[in-house]
Amino acid sequence: MPFVVSPIEATSVGAWVDDWRDRGLVFARGVPSFYRAVAALDRFVGSPVRGVLPVVVPGDGPPIDLVSTDVGPIATFAASMEALRVAGIATAPFVILPEGDDDAAAIAGLGDRLVVKLADVPHRTELGAVHLGVTPEAVPGVVRDLRAIAAEHGVPGTVAVQAMVPGFGEAFGGLQCRTDLGPVVLLGMGGVLVEVAGRVGGRFLPLDDDAAIALATEVAGAEVFARLRGQRAWPIDAVTDVLRGLDRLWQQHGGGLESVDINPLIVTESGLVAVDALLVARTER
Repeated sequence: MPFVVSPIEATSVGAWVDDWRDRGLVFARGVPSFYRAVAALDRFVGSPVRGVLPVVVPGDGPPIDLVSTDVGPIATFAASMEALRVAGIATAPFVILPEGDDDAAAIAGLGDRLVVKLADVPHRTELGAVHLGVTPEAVPGVVRDLRAIAAEHGVPGTVAVQAMVPGFGEAFGGLQCRTDLGPVVLLGMGGVLVEVAGRVGGRFLPLDDDAAIALATEVAGAEVFARLRGQRAWPIDAVTDVLRGLDRLWQQHGGGLESVDINPLIVTESGLVAVDALLVARTER
């Protein structure tokens, strides 16, 4: 059983812990984090063993095209969406407008209601850099407004124009590629259901089929929606497919990534569609 060390408050433990982690110590950030870690260890040790998972060494390289930001180097929006697509996760169609361009003929194929946002920044909402329900005719003006925000804050002025995806629910999924207990995949309900349902779960990687189905059912199964009035149940097969895609993403790039945050995943009649993702690359090896 590892020995867990934690400060009283949720403060950063610092880079000095790296040497001690190699000696088998586990570090938490504050008492609540400590108790969550101990509870996770208890569940892990007490859970029935389904067999030994295969040893998987994830790919070492992050997606190409990185941008330096205040959260570390991140993959560009285009590279992030391509990484998801290759991993088998559906993505909403989009067009990238490099700095200097404020319109493109391809935008006409995205539909009548668009999302226009700064592409290569980690905190779009905080910057006010996301516009919803934009008509194709209004795109050039919105792009100019976004580029003014980018110039004010010293961030890239590349803009993504994306089709709005209609759906009946929102989820989020992600990866934490470096935890004290090993890499994990995360899944939760997004949008208004975050506070209503409070459903967030995770599993260790690599992810076998039983674990993927169990996590999908735990977060979005029939029993969960039976308690949520007025909400349509999500297709569990589609949720499970996203988890398998996240596992593939980790196997392809996990060695070069710190974390992945896909938020939101729009729940549609045909499956879950990613409209945004934040892939943070590792800076230490």
